[in-house]
Amino acid sequence: SLLAVGSSVSAVSFVQRVKHWVFLVCLPYVLQRSAMASIHSYAFGRYRHWTERTIRLHGLFPEAAGAGTMLKAVAVSNFTVEQYADAMNGIVEMSFGMVSSKLASLPKLLLVPGVLATKPWLLVAVLP
Repeated sequence: SLLAVGSSVSAVSFVQRVKHWVFLVCLPYVLQRSAMASIHSYAFGRYRHWTERTIRLHGLFPEAAGAGTMLKAVAVSNFTVEQYADAMNGIVEMSFGMVSSKLASLPKLLLVPGVLATKPWLLVAVLP
């Protein structure tokens, strides 16, 4: 910890401790978060483009020869292929965002049983 209760630390010593804390704890954390956010964004982009290609190629031009193309259905509707792909991208973005936010909150939820076991009244006071 940076400071202990009841200890007297000079300003120079405190600044040295803060520098140590920033370089050994904060900077690696920021770098890790930045790297993981970049990887997450890249993976999501690849998945979104894969779903869009799947709709544009395999949804409108099925591989089964007897099924024909779905372009007839698109031609008589008020929507274009681009609008169908945009709607699917919206669904993919929303569902991916929901799943990733739930996964991000999972470590916090895993702390609840430990808090409940050690300090049940704290949990009762915090949660309405």
